[in-house]
Amino acid sequence: MLEALAISVLGSFFYDNVEFFKTVKEQKESGYQWEWNYKDRNPDVPAIPLQYDNGKEKVIWVLEK
Repeated sequence: MLEALAISVLGSFFYDNVEFFKTVKEQKESGYQWEWNYKDRNPDVPAIPLQYDNGKEKVIWVLEK
């Protein structure tokens, strides 16, 4: 039962963020690497941001060449 719940939650997470994971795969294949860069989220780039109560979104790790 617990396994089914975990699989369901993970499946939902990946399904909801499929565009992000597709972009990550493409950029990694193009030579991008993960870099620490805490900054405001660029709304034109798929991301899984930190969302604050005031509506701001930040990212911590970004793919850079």
